[in-house]
Amino acid sequence: MKILSEVEVEEETIVMIEMIEAEDLIEKEAMKKEEADQEAEVREPKQPSQVVGGASRTVANPKTSRPNKVKLTRDDIEMANRWGIPLERYAEQKLVADKAEGEYTTIITSKRGG
Repeated sequence: MKILSEVEVEEETIVMIEMIEAEDLIEKEAMKKEEADQEAEVREPKQPSQVVGGASRTVANPKTSRPNKVKLTRDDIEMANRWGIPLERYAEQKLVADKAEGEYTTIITSKRGG
């Protein structure tokens, strides 16, 4: 067993105190970080909940959409001509079908306008 001088004991004690203080500082910093993380988690959940609308919902852009305007495709025009329906009448009925959004609706396919 080595006998230490008073100076050596004092130096060793200072080193030990510095080590303890450093450990305390590290522990305090870790606790502060953990508390900050917990506060942030309370304020902002990690994964926000996702809100989904129903399948029948449609969102129209008011600047670009026109509620009573229908664009006929080439197939629409060919079908209207094959059935002998005026394009205006076909477009009116296509608009009715589009507004039904998958629900059943009656489409009038007579050649007359009324």
